Amino acid sequence: MGEWEPGNMWEDYDQDFDQEEGEFEVQGTLAHYTDKAYLVDVAGQKDGVWLPKSQVGDIDGELNEGEPLIGEQYTFTIPAWLAEKKGL
Repeated sequence: MGEWEPGNMWEDYDQDFDQEEGEFEVQGTLAHYTDKAYLVDVAGQKDGVWLPKSQVGDIDGELNEGEPLIGEQYTFTIPAWLAEKKGL
């Protein structure tokens, strides 16, 4: 496995969101977010799960200027292939 380099973090997620491939709803508490991803605490997962914003089709819950609030519960809609890759 190659050495991690900044900027390569999302290279595996370079697929477009395609509803025909199927969707998966992830329910959890938002722990953190960056310009490119959400860190979500999901029940049954030891660590938080990073969800690339480019792959999140919808967020169900209260938003503040388009962004979810840290510490609040949300449902994130993501492609089924990403849910499988993340072990969800």
